[in-house]
Amino acid sequence: MKVVLTAAARRDIREPSAYYEAARDGLGLESLDRIEDGIDKIAANPLAHRKVLGETRRYLLEKFPCALWFRVEKKV
Repeated sequence: MKVVLTAAARRDIREPSAYYEAARDGLGLESLDRIEDGIDKIAANPLAHRKVLGETRRYLLEKFPCALWFRVEKKV
């Protein structure tokens, strides 16, 4: 599945990563790695993640108190 990030999603990724990097060198990069891993897992099997709000699904990041929220859209 193709994963498309909105501008808001990109901003929501940058802000916490900058916070983590300011807290400890390398932690921001680690958070980005976890996000990339999550996106890869979503792309590989999006239906493995349960719906939590209508059609919106959630993937919880490992090690960080963050989640990736997404919807699976049907191809037209």
